[in-house]
Amino acid sequence: MQNNENHAILSTSTLMGISIKDPEGKRLGEVKDMMVDTATGQIIYAILYIEAGFLGKQNKFFAVPWQAFQFDNQKNAMILDTAHEKLRNSPGIDEGDWPTAPQKEFINDVFRHYGYDPYYFITE
Repeated sequence: MQNNENHAILSTSTLMGISIKDPEGKRLGEVKDMMVDTATGQIIYAILYIEAGFLGKQNKFFAVPWQAFQFDNQKNAMILDTAHEKLRNSPGIDEGDWPTAPQKEFINDVFRHYGYDPYYFITE
């Protein structure tokens, strides 16, 4: 399904586990979860599971602002157009310590790291 601007409309179950690729098509990992602003329904950021080997480390989870992604209908994947070094240095999330409530400082750090203005709801 698509909206009037020809953007895909997808279920969250479709997005969970969807492949994340760089612009060259190299698989980086997958969407593990999404954080939603319950007041607006807007996805604020995705939690990515990045596979060992890509970063030369163990498996890791990263928060990435939702607007950093583009959906590729042809590849059925989310494209993350960011330098691998920027992803490598992105604020990480420990598997056993996922955010359960708004964490203003963390979210603002994530947005700034990727070059986006801090999320409007969280800024002071």
